[in-house]
Amino acid sequence: MTDEERKRYEKYLINTAKERDAINTAKEEGRDEGEKIGIEKGIEKKARETTIKLIKKGMTNEEISEITDFPVTEIQKIRKELENTEIK
Repeated sequence: MTDEERKRYEKYLINTAKERDAINTAKEEGRDEGEKIGIEKGIEKKARETTIKLIKKGMTNEEISEITDFPVTEIQKIRKELENTEIK
């Protein structure tokens, strides 16, 4: 192998390693982001379930908002959905 061929091969190996590292980093970042989104959705789902229970217990929108940190407008929307479901 000539010096020129060896240099090209070494450069190829370095570039391959850099590409592999970039791909692995992107995979890790994607996995972390997906986990974060999943946790956020789980928290929101639990707050929604709690909101429904509190509505059925007869609490006001303001009381529910204070407990769940949901905006009153979101609680009104959930309350309306429940009313529509119960009517049908």
